[in-house]
Amino acid sequence: MLAARGGALAPPLGRRRVGSRFSLGTPKQGFRRAVTPRPEQQTLEEMGAGMGSTFVDELPGDLSNNGAAREVRGAVYSTVRCTPAGGGEPKLVMVSSQVEALLGLAPGELEDNPLAAEYLSGNVMLPGESKAYAQNYGGHQFGEWAGQLGDGRAITLGEVLLPAAAAAAAAEGTRLELQLKGAGTTPFSRRGDGRAVLRSSLREFVASEAMYHLGVPTTRCLSLITTGAGVLRDVYNANAMRMEAGAVVSRVAPSFIRFGTFQLPPARGDAEAAALSAPLVDYVIRHHMTQDLKGNGGECPPALAMLRSTVAATAAMVAGWQAVGFTHGVLNTDNMSILGLTLDYGPFGWMEQFDPQYTPNLSDGGRRYCYIRQPEMAAWNLTQLAEALVRARLLSAKEAEAACGAYNGALRAEYYRRLSDKFGIQCEDDEVGDFCRGFLQRLASSRADFTLSHRALGQCASVAAALGPSASDDELLRPLEETMLGAGA
Repeated sequence: MLAARGGALAPPLGRRRVGSRFSLGTPKQGFRRAVTPRPEQQTLEEMGAGMGSTFVDELPGDLSNNGAAREVRGAVYSTVRCTPAGGGEPKLVMVSSQVEALLGLAPGELEDNPLAAEYLSGNVMLPGESKAYAQNYGGHQFGEWAGQLGDGRAITLGEVLLPAAAAAAAAEGTRLELQLKGAGTTPFSRRGDGRAVLRSSLREFVASEAMYHLGVPTTRCLSLITTGAGVLRDVYNANAMRMEAGAVVSRVAPSFIRFGTFQLPPARGDAEAAALSAPLVDYVIRHHMTQDLKGNGGECPPALAMLRSTVAATAAMVAGWQAVGFTHGVLNTDNMSILGLTLDYGPFGWMEQFDPQYTPNLSDGGRRYCYIRQPEMAAWNLTQLAEALVRARLLSAKEAEAACGAYNGALRAEYYRRLSDKFGIQCEDDEVGDFCRGFLQRLASSRADFTLSHRALGQCASVAAALGPSASDDELLRPLEETMLGAGA
């Protein structure tokens, strides 16, 4: 029996609440099934009791609850159980109060509930957690097919039914998946321990929050828990293992389905493709892209509708990255969201000095995934997704090529829209576009700070307003010149 609130487990100290609005992207990315929303002001126990899992209910899976590392065939998921880390008492470190509210939880519920850290570290099962699972997928890693990969340290607890007010206002529909990262091994852990450290978990929490406020589609985090146990890690891949603080981050998204989810079945042969690929496409369309099934005034194949939507969403996401100077660092196909959400914050980084070849990934010696190549690599990944759908005989090569062919135009349009917002002028115009490109080239040659240089442009506008039409060009551009000179221009 669970301990009653106010019992022996006292709420931990040292927590921080992060207030933030919440959106996961365009309406096409949300759940669309008609459901009865949950009431407002729930406890964690009430939220858990209302959880379900359409992913588990509607798709073929491995129901063994066997967490041993192995090949999983004929299934897009394996049901699993979280494994307590042991070694100490879990403590709540950070909470996003707006995500808490979105899920229908009472204000301060995670801080007030003495079992919150136990639930969200995986130590104690939430009511309704009986369908927890790890997803099965493959992927290309640095351009090479890697076979089965899967959720090696991520366990999806279920789908939270949003309360009425949030469901009416939220773009993502009526359900969000709740997932714990770092709560134990799964069949896909390979040689890993299924754990996460505080260092990387904190980075994911803060980065996903920042990306949302920068207007870039992303998964989001509800909480960050320290487990009280140590985790052995080689911090900089330098063959120097050390013990670090263990942590679990809880994250939410309409879905965590990846490109690699569609790649693995046809890679294993026609039988697995026939059993899994069409149901996966139908699931995504039914729950996330219903309106995209309509094409050119009539019905189009579900796989084509899904691919078109994913191409558009991916283009919008990558344009957002380029506009804010973000580099994902490891754009393998298993790290690409079918909904165009920034997913799996690993060796990411935002540029300081503007360097088109910038990569935060120390293992990417060839700079395959550097800043300037992200649009190209995302296009390559979309091609791998399209080829998987063709191999599964869900669309033709011609249809796949046409769908992927829309990527460059969509990327360009969204990128120039974002540049127009940053510069305050219509960057699609050829003359203005030349100015913007020249500005970026000057940043590259001077290695000036990417963000500070754009802010300096805003200061130029303030100078113009203060000095009026008599201001000289030198006076107008002085804030920008000072920023570039400070970088050694």
